[in-house]
Amino acid sequence: MTNSEKTYSIKKDYNGENSLVIIPVGKFNISNKYQIGDLTIYPINTVNTEELFEAKVDLDFAEVKEDFFNSAFIVFPIIVQKENPFGNFTLEQKNQLLNSSFSQAEEVLNIFKYIYCNLDKSSILTQKAGYINNIYSGALIYYPHLGMSDFLIDKYKVNTEFIGKGLIVELKEIKDILDKHSVILDEDCGEVGNITKHALQLYVNIVEASSYTNKYVQALSLIEYLTNPFEFEKMQKLKGHIIAFSVDNKKSYHELSERFKYLSALKDEQGIEIGIRTNLVHNGKLLEQVLDKPYEPEFMIKELQYYICNYLEACFENYKMSWEKFVEKREQRKKEIENNLNKFEGKYVSDTLVLIDFEFFNKALKEIYQMYPQYTQRKFDMGSFLYRCVSQVGIERKGFKIPFQFIIDSNVKIYNDAQNKNIIDYEQFGVNTPLGEFDIYVSQKYGNYFTYLEDVLYEYTLERNYVLVPPSKFDNIILISDRNGISKEFFEGIEQSVKQIFLGRLDEHRTTAYPNFPWFNIQFLFLNMLGIELWEEAKPDLIFEAN
Repeated sequence: MTNSEKTYSIKKDYNGENSLVIIPVGKFNISNKYQIGDLTIYPINTVNTEELFEAKVDLDFAEVKEDFFNSAFIVFPIIVQKENPFGNFTLEQKNQLLNSSFSQAEEVLNIFKYIYCNLDKSSILTQKAGYINNIYSGALIYYPHLGMSDFLIDKYKVNTEFIGKGLIVELKEIKDILDKHSVILDEDCGEVGNITKHALQLYVNIVEASSYTNKYVQALSLIEYLTNPFEFEKMQKLKGHIIAFSVDNKKSYHELSERFKYLSALKDEQGIEIGIRTNLVHNGKLLEQVLDKPYEPEFMIKELQYYICNYLEACFENYKMSWEKFVEKREQRKKEIENNLNKFEGKYVSDTLVLIDFEFFNKALKEIYQMYPQYTQRKFDMGSFLYRCVSQVGIERKGFKIPFQFIIDSNVKIYNDAQNKNIIDYEQFGVNTPLGEFDIYVSQKYGNYFTYLEDVLYEYTLERNYVLVPPSKFDNIILISDRNGISKEFFEGIEQSVKQIFLGRLDEHRTTAYPNFPWFNIQFLFLNMLGIELWEEAKPDLIFEAN
């Protein structure tokens, strides 16, 4: 594609005398042009760049041209105070333009990062606005009416390079969410909206922090800022404000209030400090040293994200409000909570999900009984299967829920089931074990079964802010499936993300599954569950039929 054939013309989009700043953003693959007020985001390699240098060629720019143009662009009007259009900027002018322009571009990127990134870990960060390479950062000041540009460049102004696959934005998937959250960039944004803009920068700082300890301390600081952005107050006084947007009843409110004492500062009966933040900040401990289990630091960050994002969502909804009016609304919510005595009892859902292709599952189970007909009297037990499925991959989430979702084409019985139930009869069946609380959910699809299975898996493997897109909260997915037509490219994308798939499949001689994930033989699991030794001879000449 030649330059003139490229999709977008910045000159035509901004038809006027305004000067424009063009800021490169690496690792930001947005599907289409997107506008927020007078700011425009252009996808990579979609802009006619020849029109930027019709009247003047900048030799310094030629050295970084390839890196600059292989980025997405954020473009918006700016005021340039320069007497001679062909003259140079002073050092102070250059720094002021770069600093203010980069900051404005980061405000836009922060919204995308809030939508896509969780606080604990992310593989989809963009480069910082203005980043060109490991040394240089910069921007173009474009004068459409003159057909020329000035290149402003600096060394080590933006020198952080993020490792990962970058942020891939398919606008049609997130447009409603994006439109809802980009309102804080509107000109009529109120005090609450401006506070929210700064809070998003603090949120992104946590995403980019390199350790769970830093993330934890910064997350509590963000909570303090959100609840009182004008002066410092102790967490003991502030905690009720943040809690109000994460519970809906009196009992949960007071339970969470006690929980916040442990999260910040709390002493036990012997006077020993057991509060987490106090141990981190004042006693110099790491979060991993304060908590017992290896997965708990990550869960702790996810928990704080839940409180932060619930509060932020209330801020987005009321972005035009003054702070005073928002505080009144917050107090009214607390009163409503105090008057609601209803309480739902249950455990929090963990980061692990088991997704089961029931057609494959039932055929694999049936074949075991066909291979070993002498063991037909040993019935399938659902509770035993659930436990062994999780223990097979070495995951333990005691005190948390691990959902099991069966995708079915028709409501039939599990082969040789001890309960003699149709699969839908297991809906909401649960069992509490040392590995976690297992709950069964059944989804039936009329039509293209495998397309539906892939769609469900796609939702669970999305990297999104899990408070905004709840299905995306699962980082560990145990997938019981095989020969399902899901593309290798789909699995390759998952492999590059923070998600981990464990495959429960057939043996390596009869599988078509993508090979780079940890896997276990589902039929070995069935054999072990039924007490059948691997050395026992199977019925000869039996062929397993798989789709």
